[in-house]
Amino acid sequence: MPALLTKSEQATGTLSLVFFPIAFMSTAFVPPALMPGWLQTVNSWNPITFLIEAIRPLMVSGYDWAAIGKALIAIAVLGLVLQSATLWAFRRLTA
Repeated sequence: MPALLTKSEQATGTLSLVFFPIAFMSTAFVPPALMPGWLQTVNSWNPITFLIEAIRPLMVSGYDWAAIGKALIAIAVLGLVLQSATLWAFRRLTA
């Protein structure tokens, strides 16, 4: 989508400026109990946290269908929103 909005193929490289802070603010590196309150709130909406919370039990104890379902729903909703926004931007630019 950044490439559509700026008409630059190199704009997609700037996504790492967004992705890495989001990844480091997830529960991938720090348990939620050690995070400040505001970061715990942000983390409750972080899509990477949903994935980590679904994958972690698979490695430790087995399937946690509630976490897996929650992650799938969160990623599906995020994908639908982002795909819709990209399609809207593409149609607007090509019309």
